[in-house]
Amino acid sequence: MKVHLVTNITIASAIHDVFGYLANTENHYLWNPHLRSVAPIKNLKLGMSYKSSSLLLGVTVKADNKVTKMCRTKR
Repeated sequence: MKVHLVTNITIASAIHDVFGYLANTENHYLWNPHLRSVAPIKNLKLGMSYKSSSLLLGVTVKADNKVTKMCRTKR
């Protein structure tokens, strides 16, 4: 099964600071409590693919993710 997921969040901080934090997969564990693994550990870039595994309601969900859009300056 394929799922298209879009996430929007609002954070009261400088765009540069927030984007740098969220774009680094090393930090994904800090804001996603369901995440069990993510690879590779690096800064996300447009077109990059990465794998993740999460535990949701006792079910392990594995995903192949692709960065298709990045809006560094959007408010």
